[in-house]
Amino acid sequence: MELTSQKMRKLAPELDPLRLGTGWTPDELSKPQIIVESTFGDSHLDKLVNAACKGAAEAGGHGARYFATDICDGESQGTDGINFSLASREMIANMIEIHANATPFDGGVYISSCDKGMPANLMGLARVNIPSVVVTGGTMHAGPELLTLEQLGMYSAKYERGEIDEAKLNWAKQNACPSCGACSFIGTASTMQIMAEALGLALPGSALLPATSPDLVEYARRAGYQAVVLAKQGLRPSDIVTMDSFENAIMVHAAISGSTNALLHLPAIAHEFGISIDGNTFDRLHRGAKYLLDIRPAGRWPAEFFYYAGGVPAIMEEIRDVLHLDAMTITGKTLGETGADLDRMFLISSAITKAFHGDGETYARHLRQGERAEPEGMIVHLNPTEQRTIIEALVEQQERQEQAMSQTEQLLRRMTGSITAYMDEVGRYPLHISDYDKTVLAIRDGEFDAFKNLYPRVSDQTDDLLIEVAGRPGVVGGNMTLILLAAVERFSPEAYLTACKRAVETGDSWRVQTLVKESEGRLSEPLPSLHGEVILYAYTNNCRNIAKDLIAQCTPEQIASVPPKLLRWVAEKLDFQTAVDLVDKGVRPGDEVAGILRTLTGQHQEWMAERLLEHGMPVEPDNYDALYACVSNQAVGAAKLLLDRGIDLEQYQLWAEHRPKGDGYTETMEELAAYWSELQNSTQPEDSPMKGMNL
Repeated sequence: MELTSQKMRKLAPELDPLRLGTGWTPDELSKPQIIVESTFGDSHLDKLVNAACKGAAEAGGHGARYFATDICDGESQGTDGINFSLASREMIANMIEIHANATPFDGGVYISSCDKGMPANLMGLARVNIPSVVVTGGTMHAGPELLTLEQLGMYSAKYERGEIDEAKLNWAKQNACPSCGACSFIGTASTMQIMAEALGLALPGSALLPATSPDLVEYARRAGYQAVVLAKQGLRPSDIVTMDSFENAIMVHAAISGSTNALLHLPAIAHEFGISIDGNTFDRLHRGAKYLLDIRPAGRWPAEFFYYAGGVPAIMEEIRDVLHLDAMTITGKTLGETGADLDRMFLISSAITKAFHGDGETYARHLRQGERAEPEGMIVHLNPTEQRTIIEALVEQQERQEQAMSQTEQLLRRMTGSITAYMDEVGRYPLHISDYDKTVLAIRDGEFDAFKNLYPRVSDQTDDLLIEVAGRPGVVGGNMTLILLAAVERFSPEAYLTACKRAVETGDSWRVQTLVKESEGRLSEPLPSLHGEVILYAYTNNCRNIAKDLIAQCTPEQIASVPPKLLRWVAEKLDFQTAVDLVDKGVRPGDEVAGILRTLTGQHQEWMAERLLEHGMPVEPDNYDALYACVSNQAVGAAKLLLDRGIDLEQYQLWAEHRPKGDGYTETMEELAAYWSELQNSTQPEDSPMKGMNL
């Protein structure tokens, strides 16, 4: 099957050069082309975009980044700004349609998180109808004391009644949203993420992952890979989504007590698929439906716990008797087949969560005390043997805590996502956790106050703490980084460099710049290469903006520490402005010069090679490889500039005598010989007997 992108390349001769101009390589042009559409703004979605592109590359494709940023309903509610909310859904869907139809793509990855962004992307992908995978942006963490955003109204009311002071109200405002992601309750954003998976358009188990979890990045990578697989198969959304798919989604919506706004969005999405659903559809399906979820606002727990309890697969397992199990999904399998393939980790995590959040005494405590536990009300079906095995494992884990810290950390996250909440819940039989491990958990859970109290207790492990805070996404991670930098005078160079790289991974340019700027005088011994290595790491990990910000910040002396391969990497991406900035700052490409010139002239980008040489890209007079690269690719202009820079053509000819010479080599050398003669004449004194002689 010939891909759409390759057909369009034959029809539009301008397509290839224009894509090359924006950073594509010639090799990428012939691969399956995947549009990676997202609602990225000031958020975490850029990491997911990069991961999706990486996954597409691993599958033999190439991802192209497009953005149609959404708004935040929460920020506009209570003002006239909320009137733009629903309209934004249509605008985003329109832009997705424009992006994907204006230029050819073989498949798509659609990444969004919030109220209108997610339904907009589902509408847009239906209109475009190319093989597609949805990636949800996950949910934010709960704050201290399991605080979530929908509780702000309660705190505000208490303040108005004089039940709490302004300091307590401000505490709630400052801690209700400790990270990016959908608000941590089953509002519209969370509901529509779940709907995307329930429709079969997202990978199983991906909805409402914690936004800061590395699991979410991994799901994005897998989504990029799957998009290429679907593109090669030609499996489109219209081949997957049917009326049965929407009925499945509506039954899941009932089970989670989803947002009533889904009654606006699901019919709109269905309409794009040519399917009609209305209020009667919901009424018919909701009669006798099961309500299973104990998540706010209808339940007790933050939305993050939904994932720990097994997520959409666990819900579907519980209501499988009312689902259309033959509905297709983007896995290429039916819902029934996909469910049978799911790892039983979903079931185990659900049992763990229930064990530590059951009413009254936990089942683990019952077992410890020799009492019989009746684990009624579990969200998934486990036989008695499995139940007993899990409970015994929990008790054993408590007893082996000192030898299994990583397992404990995982357990704590599944239980509450918070150290504070864990201590409140488990209390009677607390696990023995070192001060360092408590501090690390406080960092990862975004418990700012706990971190401030804990980090002075582990002054001998500040290197490791710096790495942790630098890599903690969000404003909380940035503030923790500042706290630690202010408190600690010296760090080891190795740890500091690692911390800078972890900061790059957060996508927070300000944090990276701060760390790099603060490095002077903060290291136990000098590390001249720090600036250069951070710039290289940022650029090669698809954080070009961070790299460019650092280049602008650095002095020529600091730029001199940049590894020579960076300029070649930039040249291979045809990133002209960054290359010029590096050259202007005095980068030292060393032996990479020949490779740079070979890359540029071989891709018919002689103009770029010439500009870099004109800006002063260093080339040694005996670097005959550099001249050979230009001559071999018939780049006469760049070759002349090398002669101007002092490379001796006669010595070059001796050096190149036995090297392979392709088409056009002789003609190029004849032109250069004439130029060399002129150059030699122009450098002879007026009264020299050699003046005017043809050399």
